[in-house]
Amino acid sequence: MAEPLEFHLERSWTRLSKWTGYATLLLAAFLSAGPLVGPDIPWWFALPTGGLALAVAILCLRLAYQPGVYSIQLADEGVRIPSDGRWAPWSQLGGLSERPLLHRVDILDRNGARFASLEYQLADFSIALERTIAGLQLQFPSQVLFRRRFAAIGIPLPAAIVVFGCWVWASSGNVSGLLLATLMIGVFCYGALTEIWSVELVREGVRIRRGPRNEVVSWLEIADIDLSLRDLGRGSQQLEVFLTRNSGRREGIRPFGCDPFHLASRIAQELALARAAV
Repeated sequence: MAEPLEFHLERSWTRLSKWTGYATLLLAAFLSAGPLVGPDIPWWFALPTGGLALAVAILCLRLAYQPGVYSIQLADEGVRIPSDGRWAPWSQLGGLSERPLLHRVDILDRNGARFASLEYQLADFSIALERTIAGLQLQFPSQVLFRRRFAAIGIPLPAAIVVFGCWVWASSGNVSGLLLATLMIGVFCYGALTEIWSVELVREGVRIRRGPRNEVVSWLEIADIDLSLRDLGRGSQQLEVFLTRNSGRREGIRPFGCDPFHLASRIAQELALARAAV
């Protein structure tokens, strides 16, 4: 029986969380004491903002001084949580759920409840995710078309900003409103032309629709397909499906909002069938 692999938070994240926690703790104290220092600062503003900063400070300091809470052990037989000793074989676990706002992937039991989590900040996160997927042996329906999904505010919010800018310009003649509307239209059009709208699995390969352009990547051109994190900057990360070509070119192909586990699994299945047929 192979020894389980234990995954811990990266040291860089714990150091960053420590200093961020101290900084936000000082900010919370400053905001909460604002009405005492400056009578013009209202309590209704100082206390909620100070409380929010205090909550962030507590979360950061917990991550810095109790990193073991986020550790996880993955074995051939199942999953163990070192911090509390909980254990579950793979047969009692039912799936994965992406939690982008919480920067983690949840491991679910057969009832759909969270049993454990893979934090994005784990060292060797990609290896932990790959080992988890292999242990769960997830089964997905034979879907061939994966379309981009729109967030609840994806269109209404930009449209409302455009309407507001035009109303400001029409009612008061203020050019700034028109500039705001033009800027928002430009951002929306840029996204429409550059973002991935759909990925389709066809006989020839993987058809990627990026704006008005369609590209088919032949099965023979694909060297690998994998799930890993994309760095978005400012400490933010996103789970991405990467397609690697024989030339070494690696690109993210996941349409916004689509299930990354389902997409990666289906491409891997079709890629294996195409290679077997050669």
